[in-house]
Amino acid sequence: MFMAYLSTLCTDASTGKQCIKKAIDALFSPQPQDSDGFEGHLESTSESTDHMKPTLIWSCVYVQEITQGTSTSGSLWSCPMPDENLDYRNILESTKKLFGDIYHDEEFLPRNSAPVHGDDDSDSAE
Repeated sequence: MFMAYLSTLCTDASTGKQCIKKAIDALFSPQPQDSDGFEGHLESTSESTDHMKPTLIWSCVYVQEITQGTSTSGSLWSCPMPDENLDYRNILESTKKLFGDIYHDEEFLPRNSAPVHGDDDSDSAE
């Protein structure tokens, strides 16, 4: 099994949902209504396996508002929402800056040594 994540930029939520629906229809075959789970989900009535689409088991479509910049208001601190980029570099940089603004003298995500467990007897002398 695999998971696919589709996204599109749009100015209208309805248009965006239609675009995603068309992409889902083009890429995947719906799961048969009489299927009892995963048995036979790779079977195809087509004689050519070159045109066989993967079976869609479950899908979810949502609208995500994209905001830019870090905003602060009184005691409220926030970072931008994820955008269309999959690497999240902008979010990490904004988070690091926000952390520095709140905790001036602290290191951002410091490296810690491996935790020492009190119930570990491997270091005890015999």
